[in-house]
Amino acid sequence: SHSASLSTVPPNYPELVAEFREILTRIATEYAVRRERVVVAIDEVDRLGSETQARDFLSEIKAIFGVPHVHYLVSVAEDVGAAFVRRGLPHRDVTDSSFDDILHVPPATIEESTQILGKRASSLGRPYIMLAHALSGGVPRDLIRYARRMAHLGDRTELEMIVISRRLILEELAETLAGFRTLLSKLPWTPDSGSILNSFRGLTALLRQPCSCGTLEHALELFAFEPPTSTDVLSGDARELIDEASAYAYFSVTLLNIFGVDGLNRRTENAAANLPYGTAGTLAEARQELAVSPYSARPLITEIRKAWELHDRPRLPVAATPSTGPCPVHGEL
Repeated sequence: SHSASLSTVPPNYPELVAEFREILTRIATEYAVRRERVVVAIDEVDRLGSETQARDFLSEIKAIFGVPHVHYLVSVAEDVGAAFVRRGLPHRDVTDSSFDDILHVPPATIEESTQILGKRASSLGRPYIMLAHALSGGVPRDLIRYARRMAHLGDRTELEMIVISRRLILEELAETLAGFRTLLSKLPWTPDSGSILNSFRGLTALLRQPCSCGTLEHALELFAFEPPTSTDVLSGDARELIDEASAYAYFSVTLLNIFGVDGLNRRTENAAANLPYGTAGTLAEARQELAVSPYSARPLITEIRKAWELHDRPRLPVAATPSTGPCPVHGEL
């Protein structure tokens, strides 16, 4: 009697590399005869997870680099690409030894944002483009997303620029602070520091139900101008998160003070005379700086507020304009 078994043995890593390089070589040779090149695009390597995982991936695929007439175009986040820009300082790593060159793609300028939205949302006027550019920081994907939301608000409610901008800014702020509150909930709190977390909850609750009275504006400005991080009862992680949330609130308050009141065109002209902080492009730079550090973003936002002649301290509660109806918490004022 005889017996037989069949099993599949996957090729090992060197065999896979050798086969793939052979296939690429044959393809590239055919295109090279026609004076054409082969480009292999690998997009969003940073989506693999952490920076370490992205580096590990690059370390693995560099074995298929170097095939004649084959070029690789790899897109990575700035934190991964920054290692290449260091040019091996203080030491060489996989990024420095893998790439021939790196092209940094900066955020869009206000002129480029205008061109992008001119093709995708031509109905939006200059003030809407300025707001979308500031909220997005010049990132095209976010720019288009904000423009679509503004167009949707306009089609659905037929509201003026002031109300649309206030709603969009407050919605973005509510979502952002809700995310910070989730991160804060994972940290240890004590009876002494719990009141700070409770006040943070109160602010997020007000943002979920924006009212026509000045309660929200006052609470928001208090948090933006005077973050509760000067006390010693906060841990280092909690203090850093609240500082980041407060800086973003400071940025949002600035946008509200610019776009959420009357006379935008006149004030835009006046602010433009106060270079370089009075331009729409600087608002986007402040949004970009928030991704770096709240401690570098806050002074920049302060200079922007000076250029736009905005107040430098929290104001007393006053009725907000325009009115969005009776306050669901405090009633009609």
